[in-house]
Amino acid sequence: MNIVLINVVLAVVVGISNASTPNWRKCYWQYADGPKTVDGEHTVKSNPDCINGSVSWNYPRGSLRAVFTTNTGKEFQVCFGEPLGVLGGMYDITAGMKSKPLKVPDTRDEETCVASKNAQVVMHFTAPDFLTYVVEIYYTIREV
Repeated sequence: MNIVLINVVLAVVVGISNASTPNWRKCYWQYADGPKTVDGEHTVKSNPDCINGSVSWNYPRGSLRAVFTTNTGKEFQVCFGEPLGVLGGMYDITAGMKSKPLKVPDTRDEETCVASKNAQVVMHFTAPDFLTYVVEIYYTIREV
């Protein structure tokens, strides 16, 4: 008789590299059935003190709206790295209209950046067509 021992470890590590960034927990959002817009979309808002972090979307379904601001009031860009898990799509809705689908980065060295308007970026993320456990969306904010 053979005995098979399987150890499963799931670890999500979020690295915050900027020394001026506050406690990393403030820069890591975990979406958990938050407020919805009129059209039924869930909304999360960034901590304006965070220049990099992530959004963890558990059991993604439908869509998620993410609003990014900074505490400087200056224009900036938000750059998104390769997500952990599968993201259905991402769109820039900062100007009030949904953009053409933006490229979801698919390698560690790739990123997709969106410019702010009136010192804010509003993104629309869609879930994949199938049920998945989690998608982690990594971001970095850079002043322009």
